[in-house]
Amino acid sequence: MENNVAFAGGGQDILFGGGGSNTIVGGAGVSTVASGAGATTIFASTGGMLAFGGAGPFVFVGGTTGGSTSSRRRRYHTLFGGTGTNNLLFGGSGAATIFGGANGDVLVGGGSAGDLIVAGAGNETLVGSFNRGADTLVGGSGNDVMFGGTGPTS
Repeated sequence: MENNVAFAGGGQDILFGGGGSNTIVGGAGVSTVASGAGATTIFASTGGMLAFGGAGPFVFVGGTTGGSTSSRRRRYHTLFGGTGTNNLLFGGSGAATIFGGANGDVLVGGGSAGDLIVAGAGNETLVGSFNRGADTLVGGSGNDVMFGGTGPTS
């Protein structure tokens, strides 16, 4: 298995992780990232990101989002946990939509913008924003633990 390192540029990038250990660093543009079969760690930058976890462990650390893209939509992170277990998905400072994966995931909202955090099928931990964003936390079919954060939570 190889170890892969990929860097997104300033435009709209599409990156795929391989079968080995993957480290992906986001750029200033809006990127789409799909994890491979191996362990994947993604560090987002200032652009929004659409990220899909794969079969291996998946860690996503959100960056700073905000402003607008060329299509005038707000930049944000949308994260899918994948089929691997014990994923860690952290939304970053902007609005995030986070969907848990198979089991044992930790899903953490980001900054002051309202986050949507949805548990997967297993036992998940959901944590709302640390700032004053109005978050929505949705439990799944497992025994989930939810912490609302400091803002209004539904």
